Amino acid sequence: MKEQRKLAAIMFTDIVGYSALMSKDEKQAMRILEKNREIHMAALERFNGQFIKEIGDGTLSVFHSSFDAVGCAMEIQRVCCAEPDFQVRIGIHIGDIIFRDNDVFGDGVNIASRIEAAGKTSGIYISGRVYEDIKNKTDFYTEFVEKKILKNIDHPVKIYSVSTGSQIREGAYSTARESGKLKEKSIIVLPFENLSPEPEQEYFSDGLTEEIITDLSYIQDLRVISRNSAMTFKGTPKKTIEIANEVNVRYVLEGSVRKAGNNLRITAQLIDGTNDSHLWAEKFSGALENVFDIQEKVSRSIVDALRMKISSKEKEKIQERPIDNVFAYDCYLRAYRETMSWTKERIDFGLKLLQKGIDITGDNAVVYAGMAFAYFQYANLGYEREINIKRSEEFSKKALDLDPELAEADTVYANILMIFYGEMHEAIGHFNSALKNKPDNPRIMEWLWYCYHMIGQTETAEKLGERCVSIDPLNAINEYVITGVDHFMKGQFELSVGPLTELYKLAPEASVWQLWKALALFYIDRLSEVSDFLNEAVKEQDPDAISALLIFFKSVLKGDKEKITSQLTPGFVKKMKLDCQYSWHMAVFFAFLGDKEKSIDWLENSVNRGFINFPFMNRFDPFLENIRSEERFIKLMQRVKYEWENFKI
Repeated sequence: MKEQRKLAAIMFTDIVGYSALMSKDEKQAMRILEKNREIHMAALERFNGQFIKEIGDGTLSVFHSSFDAVGCAMEIQRVCCAEPDFQVRIGIHIGDIIFRDNDVFGDGVNIASRIEAAGKTSGIYISGRVYEDIKNKTDFYTEFVEKKILKNIDHPVKIYSVSTGSQIREGAYSTARESGKLKEKSIIVLPFENLSPEPEQEYFSDGLTEEIITDLSYIQDLRVISRNSAMTFKGTPKKTIEIANEVNVRYVLEGSVRKAGNNLRITAQLIDGTNDSHLWAEKFSGALENVFDIQEKVSRSIVDALRMKISSKEKEKIQERPIDNVFAYDCYLRAYRETMSWTKERIDFGLKLLQKGIDITGDNAVVYAGMAFAYFQYANLGYEREINIKRSEEFSKKALDLDPELAEADTVYANILMIFYGEMHEAIGHFNSALKNKPDNPRIMEWLWYCYHMIGQTETAEKLGERCVSIDPLNAINEYVITGVDHFMKGQFELSVGPLTELYKLAPEASVWQLWKALALFYIDRLSEVSDFLNEAVKEQDPDAISALLIFFKSVLKGDKEKITSQLTPGFVKKMKLDCQYSWHMAVFFAFLGDKEKSIDWLENSVNRGFINFPFMNRFDPFLENIRSEERFIKLMQRVKYEWENFKI
């Protein structure tokens, strides 16, 4: 065969510990080798890779681009991480190689091999040349490892790691600390330990933790780790220095709560996470009705210990008591957990608790905002949508009338405007108002991030997502949904599968995460896998709106026209048309079925309800390809492009 010289991305992989396994269990080793081959062949096909050869338990493959090579490596690691029996290392380099007799030769091959050998278990190591190719074009999370002299290579090579799955944030934050980016005024408030005689009082200690986090988050110069990330350390045996290092903060607050009848005792101590020294410690005792005074004292003591100057506005926020009556406050804390769920039964119970709070305290902005969110959740799940949208709107306006600066009420109202009315400009105004009053609240950021994706402001969404994760670094749901959807909305469907699959694993009963996993698989043409997944995951009894959409999705995949027609009831169609995202998915389903008119009908409805992500509709979404030449689609895209280009944030 004639020699060919060309530039290519070279990938080496190797099964960790294979030789030792072969000596212990030859049959198992051969099974793993076969499984490894299957995984590689499937990934190579998806990323246009060329398999060259197996070298013992390793493989050598080449690609036309660094992007394809790294994407393939991430897919291989994603699948291998789900396999209990084996792990692989991967090394990638791009260089000049010689193709001869169905094999490849050259320094580029040697460098890729040496980089793989230097890698970590389940890791992906790349050369500096590959890093330069991918650093500005993708959302891969990279970290500089070292500059290394490799065997038989006459020059040092820069090596970077590419992170996948749960490694992403761990690497990013340890790097920030090592590179000196630790913010001096930064703190994590660990969950206060519940020492009460009744274990069920734990919600009270969790509520106190959150209120102190809220107080501190009002201080502009202080970086405060969010409640969700803080709660991951509940009951952990980790030392404070380890925790501070993991979330990249200087200070750690820890404490305990003992609530017995009407008596309350709280202890708290502030620790310097760089050397484990105690800066301040105090005990507080009193009656239950004194809890607000104690909470304020703890927050002010931290400010004093950190020698921070705070503005009169910040001081006023810390002194605020949104619910004066401690028994109403107790109802609110218990209701909070329930209304944050995605199940109707728990929201029902949460609403009863909130109503009890109103019965005790009378008109109250915070409790009304809680009720507004509960009704919003009902509507979001598709239960009596029109009625519950009106109720949610009514209670959020009641809350804002009582407290125009209440972030919780602004957030609910913004969601109503965004999801149900398609009023994106006004929604963003309310989201920003909420962030002004609670600048470090990750929940507000998440909703605004989603809104930016719906209007096609992808770069703005990504920046906000990064900020959200920096405040809430250990919230796995946050990490996976932001990483997965960011990839998805940029048309990087292969890269979205891993994080969206991990997202589903964290809460498999949540229909919203079932939807995103199914979509990720659908968009990379793994149709039989989508069908199997939906048959296994989706419950058809008393479905919420998202589950109803997924049930329809199942019929679409089967091409069962009779069932599809029977499912298009007035009630179902009404539910789908109220939401721009659901309407977009319906447009895709009909495009997949080849029904161009219905596809464009649904897409027009989605646009009318605020979905104006022009790049996604016009270029990235592969299922809309068969309607892009239609006159109605072309006219619709002209309108969408104008609105997208002229949308002012």
